[in-house]
Amino acid sequence: MDEWDLDGLRDRSAALFGSEHRLVVAVYAAVAEPEQLYAGWIARQARISRKEAGKHLRKLQAADVLERVERTPPADRGRGQPPDYLWRRDDRFWEGVLALGERFRRAPPRLRRP
Repeated sequence: MDEWDLDGLRDRSAALFGSEHRLVVAVYAAVAEPEQLYAGWIARQARISRKEAGKHLRKLQAADVLERVERTPPADRGRGQPPDYLWRRDDRFWEGVLALGERFRRAPPRLRRP
C-alpha cells in the first residue's frame, strides 16, 4: 500500500472542503482493494476514528460515487458486526481524487541492489 503524507493531505483537504479528513478518506477509498473498502480499514489507514471515516464515506455515498455492496466477511475477522463494504462508482471521480492527492503520495522505498 502506498504511503501518504497525512499532514499535507489534511491541510489540502481543509483548504478545499472545510474538513481536514474528507480528502484523506476519499484518497484511501480510491486506493483500497475491494476487501478493504469499509470504514474500519480506512480509519486505521487515515489514523482517525471509525465514526469519522464513516461520516465521510456516507457523504461520498450521498454523492453517488460509493455504494454499499454485499460481501461475505473473512472468517477470521474477529468480533463485532461485519463491516459495510463499499464499491466505487464513477471512475473519473476517483481519478480526480487521486490527482488532488498525488503530490502527497510518498514513493515506496526502493530495494537495494547488491
